[in-house]
Amino acid sequence: MGMDHRCLVLSGRLLDGQDPAAVHERLAAAFGMEMAGFRERVFSRAPLIIRRGLEADAAEAQAAQLRGMGVEADVWPDGDRL
Repeated sequence: MGMDHRCLVLSGRLLDGQDPAAVHERLAAAFGMEMAGFRERVFSRAPLIIRRGLEADAAEAQAAQLRGMGVEADVWPDGDRL
């Protein structure tokens, strides 16, 4: 895995003014998961790497999509030490 790869990280925090239930629902739908399982498997474990080995452009685009759904997302270098 080259140093130019990125990973997509979900901090577990919502953007200001967002309704948690609505955000969780949007995200669960986007990930094709049941609401309960999503909250348990994703938000309770945040910060969580949800995608690895992405090109920088793809990582930024996906982070922007997540922010569009109301959740904080970060792009980090995808190294071994995280």
